[in-house]
Amino acid sequence: MFPSLPSSSMESEFFWANKSYCDKRFDVVFIGDSRIYRGINPVAVEEGLGSKFPLRVFNFGYSSVGLDTGFLNAGADLLDVHSAQPIIVLGVNPSSVADENMDNKHYTQEKERSAYTIWQRKYINPHLSHFNPTNPEMVRNELEGRKEGYFQVHYDNGWIASDRQPRDITKDLWLLERSFDNATIDLKYIDLLLKKVRQWRAKGIRVFAFRPPASKAFEAVLNRVSAYPEQAIVTQLKAAGVTWLPIDNRYNYTTYDGSHLVDTSASRLSNYLGQAIKKALLPEKTPLLYTKQGFEALATEDWTTVEQEHLNTTTYQGDYSAAVAPNAFSSTLQVNLGKFAVSSVKIKSQCWLRSKDSLPASPVVLVAEINDSTGNVLWQGQQWQEQCLRAHEWNCLQLELPNVPITPQTMLKVYLWNNGSETVLLDEVEVKIFALE
Repeated sequence: MFPSLPSSSMESEFFWANKSYCDKRFDVVFIGDSRIYRGINPVAVEEGLGSKFPLRVFNFGYSSVGLDTGFLNAGADLLDVHSAQPIIVLGVNPSSVADENMDNKHYTQEKERSAYTIWQRKYINPHLSHFNPTNPEMVRNELEGRKEGYFQVHYDNGWIASDRQPRDITKDLWLLERSFDNATIDLKYIDLLLKKVRQWRAKGIRVFAFRPPASKAFEAVLNRVSAYPEQAIVTQLKAAGVTWLPIDNRYNYTTYDGSHLVDTSASRLSNYLGQAIKKALLPEKTPLLYTKQGFEALATEDWTTVEQEHLNTTTYQGDYSAAVAPNAFSSTLQVNLGKFAVSSVKIKSQCWLRSKDSLPASPVVLVAEINDSTGNVLWQGQQWQEQCLRAHEWNCLQLELPNVPITPQTMLKVYLWNNGSETVLLDEVEVKIFALE
């Protein structure tokens, strides 16, 4: 139908016209930049979801796009309003939240083409494939069997299976230094993204997110030049209702340029994500214990008593928060884990914090402490500084212990330790304890 590989400009025009003016609707829409449109194979995602979740998947990725409200709305519009399980999956990386990409030039270019151009590309291009332009190098490579340049296969589900010969995962690293010379990660766009996630969740749309894998060297340089606050962004997305999908062995996927996956790795990643989404869609186990300290009462079961003078009326939720002074500890959860007839547990905890102005210079730490008859066996803390976007606003702080062995004498303590130099406000401390199989 179209000319043979490595590429066809008519095939590309046909592909982008159909993607930008798609007539179908789906259960799952992946939204992001070129790491999405080259890196997510919807068929492999569907295979990962399996027969238990027979969902229709679409790839809504464009080059160098930012996750701004308009682009996010366009992707969400592709969801079937009658879907029993509407899902949006976001590809989040430094480029997709950088201010320079928020004008979404590629997407805007496709949407602003004339009606005649769109009609021609969607309905006439398939009949003009033999007139596709070529060049002497392509003819020579075809005759001699050389594999040079981009090799792309366009699919009507929004994926472009890609490769480039010869591959070079370090060739464009220097471009990263220049790309962020005038770019910043403006928190106002993160705020809008969080707001959009909450709106989707209020409508019953499940939201997942992940960072598309790249080469280790590429990610290291990109993190450095962008000053990307990844842990803080991930934490606040999770607090807004996103299920974050960590990519195990993320550097074991093959790229052709350090940033974009070759087709086989894209399919493998897509299947992995489909399986991860399927697992997350299964009902969550009932926790062995769920407890919350909201500071609405001075005495709360399993928590040490709060002093009246420590209550504050500036709150994240409810009527009161707690003021935790410098070099002080908050109200503490104390639970005998030995009372649960299990061999090990997972512990998930979170709280909401804010300070008057900037982040304290010294750590403010959410702590989970495990003790038994021999004394302290585990002390794990998560610093607020690592997960906070704006200290003078309420930000979530999260800590998880994935596997804690249990004996009859095992005791758990959870508390906030303010090792900083100024008072911080604490609210809505939650702890969930789950049995591990």
